Amino acid sequence: MEKLEIRNIIKDINGNEARIYHIENGNIYTVLLNETKIMQNIYSIKEIQMGILDGKLELIKEDSEDIFDINQLTEKDREKYITRKNMLTEIENKFGPGLIGICSKKKETTTLLNEIKNKYNFKTTNFWDVISKYIKSGCADIGLIDQRYKNGSKTGNPTKIRKARNDGGKTMTPEDINHCIDAYTKFFKPHKKGNWQDCYDRMQVEFYLDVNGNLLPLSQIPTMRQFRYAIKDLTTRKNVLIDKTDIRNYQNNERITLGSSTTEALMIPGHIYEVDEQEMDISLIKSEDDKSVISRPICHLMIDVATRLIVAFSVSLDNNSIKGIQGCLANLAEDKVEYCKKLGIILEKPEIWPSAMPNTIRADNGSEYISDDFKRICNENGINLHLMPPGMGSFKGIVEGEFARLGLDRNPVLEGKGYISFNDKHDYHKEAGLTLKMIEKLVCIQVLYHNITLIKYPEMTKEMIEDGLHTTPYEIWNYLAPTTSPRPIRNKEQFFFSILRQCKGATLSKNGIHYKGLYYNNLNDLELQQDIENSKKSVRFTCRIDERDCGHLYYIRNNKIYVASLTTKYNSSQYIDTTWSEYFELQKRRKQIEKENEYNDRTVRLSKKQAITNHIESNYVPGIADKNDVRSNRAEVKIENHKKNLLAKRIIDNPNNLIGDINDVKIIEQENLEQHLKSKEHQTLEILEENADGIQENINDEEPLAGTEWTEDDILEMF
Repeated sequence: MEKLEIRNIIKDINGNEARIYHIENGNIYTVLLNETKIMQNIYSIKEIQMGILDGKLELIKEDSEDIFDINQLTEKDREKYITRKNMLTEIENKFGPGLIGICSKKKETTTLLNEIKNKYNFKTTNFWDVISKYIKSGCADIGLIDQRYKNGSKTGNPTKIRKARNDGGKTMTPEDINHCIDAYTKFFKPHKKGNWQDCYDRMQVEFYLDVNGNLLPLSQIPTMRQFRYAIKDLTTRKNVLIDKTDIRNYQNNERITLGSSTTEALMIPGHIYEVDEQEMDISLIKSEDDKSVISRPICHLMIDVATRLIVAFSVSLDNNSIKGIQGCLANLAEDKVEYCKKLGIILEKPEIWPSAMPNTIRADNGSEYISDDFKRICNENGINLHLMPPGMGSFKGIVEGEFARLGLDRNPVLEGKGYISFNDKHDYHKEAGLTLKMIEKLVCIQVLYHNITLIKYPEMTKEMIEDGLHTTPYEIWNYLAPTTSPRPIRNKEQFFFSILRQCKGATLSKNGIHYKGLYYNNLNDLELQQDIENSKKSVRFTCRIDERDCGHLYYIRNNKIYVASLTTKYNSSQYIDTTWSEYFELQKRRKQIEKENEYNDRTVRLSKKQAITNHIESNYVPGIADKNDVRSNRAEVKIENHKKNLLAKRIIDNPNNLIGDINDVKIIEQENLEQHLKSKEHQTLEILEENADGIQENINDEEPLAGTEWTEDDILEMF
């Protein structure tokens, strides 16, 4: 039987189609796709499976969830997406990932949705259209992109001045609004314990009395509601609270979450995560075979505020670097069973290490957290980032306290094995004997044991006590999760893509994708090959990189992730197993070499130009040249040039080659000729002796030609 998954479509015998958008506790949540309204249903998994086996239902599996790059949207669409993402996140926090009851006509539901709708300035039609598309897409983020307005946005109606209700008051004028602002500035801000009613009364005395000192008719005075609305339009809640107290008290009192009570925030698993890093007090070595010291590792920790559950961690050598927090975020979404298996740990109960997408991340002002990359990651995943003030560690005391507890557990065992103690002055580097992988496994073991260890839980409720809750972090999570529904990480590929770093300056041309002096291509992407073939000039190309590997680029095409690899163009493929930090160091070294030789290179360059100039100036023959018989003159000089540049001359001039002189050749030929003549003469004499009589007769019979004289040579020639 095929596994039921989110985004699968179930089709009945009547042709009705419903998409699965959530699965929880053996139930699947579906929404009809054929209806314009939101028609939700809940079925048990067994019920659907039996329908499929009986042939009453058909399961349609779609491809993996579509993926998009938020930076490819226009600025307006990007802002619109972030607003919609935040709005849906708030709705899911209220109704749970199943969003059951969202279409209820109950007064409580309607009031709650109207508050959210007004908070994000949505009209009713647009509000429900966004929710409908989101649910029908399988609660996928891509459902929040408005395809109709991808190149622009509608403009809203101009803001109108609020008119009074039927409870008195007047139509507000610019003068009335200025009176409200002046009253707030004069009577509210300077008084820490001032209140709205006192401020409103003082405003009436200041601006709304007649010449006799009597109060004007109520129809000529703004109501309290109008006064508050005017102030609300121009001042935020944060500014009002700061005016009433001070910035430090505001940060201390509101540090959990703005607009929510502390108790509510602490009782929602996955709502707020605290994240921090710590330089561990242990000196490490490269490997078991190489005892070279690499000093201290960096541990990043992410912990859930509501349950004290450690949801993710990473151990690296990246201090105050985006790469360190990237590793922690990747650990949040990855398969914990497989991760533990890589470390040699068997995780038999995955439920002790759950994870979910946070609504808020609380961090300090470390360089990685205030970076544009981390802010972008939070925006793309609908996460609110709360940065704590410098020097106020108590604002994220949960994660810092956990660092201390983890240290107390392991430090006594690490003494004498590279443990760094600043009280005892000893050479801890010489004692080092653990590797980075060993420490990563050690921290993983600590995390697993922490999640199943009993903790003091001040937020223990009466119901928890009555239910006999064993207050371990994972049991608290599992106790609260069914009622609060943490936000799941539905599309892990989209999440992993979001934490990759953007390539600023990548271009596409006939040579492929170019970035930082390297060339990439993906031969399996036929559309990319067509773009490369048709490109006439370099154009900007949107892609991302993993800073741990410069051998590949990652980009999105047709809502799928594609991977481009280094090509052989300009020897780019030689960096296939290189990190970006290594590559940049090599390029830095190359520039350093060029700089070191800059003086010599400049001297050679100038000498070259001077040598060319001197040669031409000293050898130039002035005067008017004769341009007659150019062809014959050229042929004559060409022959002379050939004689001067004989290729064979290189062989003859080589002293190692044994070459005979031309006179030696003549002597050899003369000796051979004399030897040949002697041989011929000897043969002729023998023939003459044998045939002397016959020859003599023939000679006597023949009459010599007139005027002919026979010589010895003539006789020899006859034979």
